[in-house]
Amino acid sequence: MTQRLNFPLHECDRALRAIIGDNRNAGFIQKWTCDGCGARCAADEPHKLFATAKCGHCGTVTDLRLRGCNYALLISNQSVR
Repeated sequence: MTQRLNFPLHECDRALRAIIGDNRNAGFIQKWTCDGCGARCAADEPHKLFATAKCGHCGTVTDLRLRGCNYALLISNQSVR
């Protein structure tokens, strides 16, 4: 089974600020593991960190302040934000 890496929300926030900063060509999508069904989920809205998020598979709302999360970076040669 693939290990899902989730990190504390505040650490993701700090890392994203350091990586992206004011770069308009970089952004992110928040990811997390659902507390209900264990699915790997991704936020519908890019460039924003959420404290809670709803699973698109089972509908469970996961508290990302407790569970943690991760992110996928978006890098482009054009503005993504």
